[in-house]
Amino acid sequence: MKITDIKIDVVKRELPDTGLSSDLGRFFGEVEQGVLRIFTDEGIEGNCFVGEFRNGGESLYNPILKVLKTELIGGDPSEREFLWNRLRLLTSRRGMNMSAWAPVDVALWDIQGKAAKMPVFKLLGTQRYEIEPYATYPPRHTSYKGYVEEAKEIVTDGFKAYKIHPGAMNTTDTIQMVNKVREAVGDEVELMLDPNCGYDFRKAFDI
Repeated sequence: MKITDIKIDVVKRELPDTGLSSDLGRFFGEVEQGVLRIFTDEGIEGNCFVGEFRNGGESLYNPILKVLKTELIGGDPSEREFLWNRLRLLTSRRGMNMSAWAPVDVALWDIQGKAAKMPVFKLLGTQRYEIEPYATYPPRHTSYKGYVEEAKEIVTDGFKAYKIHPGAMNTTDTIQMVNKVREAVGDEVELMLDPNCGYDFRKAFDI
């Protein structure tokens, strides 16, 4: 099997305005992301999203289409290690970065899974077939009361785990909010706190 072409389809979507600012700023409006498409001579296509929900994927398109594409065309999609071994050279000489290589690696795995008619997790060597889901929302509350109601709704819907996004809530209010949520849902529900990389060491330690 050989790689014959690589394209990126651009998808634009609207992020809703929650009315709140998070630790990393306030994100809403139009965001552009890419859908990576790696084609092969056997008709199998590998796919992966390019970019992330806040900043889109535009900065990654050129490294993929102008650097990695020339490395991949005509190659065997199963030879992922070949590219991994060239990353240092491509980074130093041609402006490559890991963020651009990551979706390509996923798309190449996608091709292998489709060729083997197996999900990729089996190719990687699975140890389990089920995983407990959790529920979450973007930061959309300014006090603990909103998070308590959100947690109750999630538990009522059957979830046993809840990831909380506190947004720009300060340390004292965050601690109070988590305690109130714990009181509301009991000890059987797993709670997670995700500040979206917004804490420094001191704030993370205190919370």
